Amino acid sequence: MKNRYNSNEYYIKIIKKMRKLYPNLRIKILSEGTKNDFKELGNNLDYHLNEELTHSFHMIVKAKVLVMAKSTLSYCAAILNENIIYYIPFGHYPLKKWIIL
Repeated sequence: MKNRYNSNEYYIKIIKKMRKLYPNLRIKILSEGTKNDFKELGNNLDYHLNEELTHSFHMIVKAKVLVMAKSTLSYCAAILNENIIYYIPFGHYPLKKWIIL
């Protein structure tokens, strides 16, 4: 299985791409850790760190544009999400409608 970790530099590239494709979309970061762990990503993002799992899962399921993490949690929520899904290749295969990054 490919490494489940992606660097902040990797996500900076994705954020730039999403901002070009969806200029009016508010980008939210859902993760664990502290805001300092993501300082390279910038301040113009909504950080949701260490939040209750059910709340985070619901946010992922309802996201208008979802960039999945390499996690089973993200994968399961993406299956339920009826909107635009960007898939980062890892151990689970993408659904046909997902866009592979």
